[in-house]
Amino acid sequence: MIAFSELPRVMHNPALGAVVLHSFVQGWEEKHISENGLPWPLLFLPLPLVLHMPTAEILAKTQQRSGLIGLTEGDDKLRKNIYSFQERVLTSRKLSMESMVMALATGLLILDLQGGQLFSGRPAVPRDSIPERVRLLVKAAKSLGRLCQGHSLGEISFHLRVQF
Repeated sequence: MIAFSELPRVMHNPALGAVVLHSFVQGWEEKHISENGLPWPLLFLPLPLVLHMPTAEILAKTQQRSGLIGLTEGDDKLRKNIYSFQERVLTSRKLSMESMVMALATGLLILDLQGGQLFSGRPAVPRDSIPERVRLLVKAAKSLGRLCQGHSLGEISFHLRVQF
């Protein structure tokens, strides 16, 4: 298996990362019951999970009704990779930060400084205008956002075996 840090340079593109983060926040907002935005520490999750193709494929086809618990307990391939999530989160911190800055600078995301929460700043891009090779990443990021919605940072940390 290729280490996250050895992914092709195109995958380490902050503009692509900004699109993935935007999609993640949109997924969170789709099902979010309250007016609360996405807690900013969660922005460190999408890139290491979605840019890992085996995980992206699992996320993209996950039934939303299974929830985060169903995702981590129901898929054997994902369960085997779950212990590498923390390593990938740490390895991708720089890319996640650069992508967050890009998303904020371009208006894809809006940061509420008082609450430390993020909101989508733009509507979803029509599917037809997304390049085919990026569609899986966008779909997986939205799915991850929906799966995380309704869970606390502690619950997400527990189920994905990551520390913030």
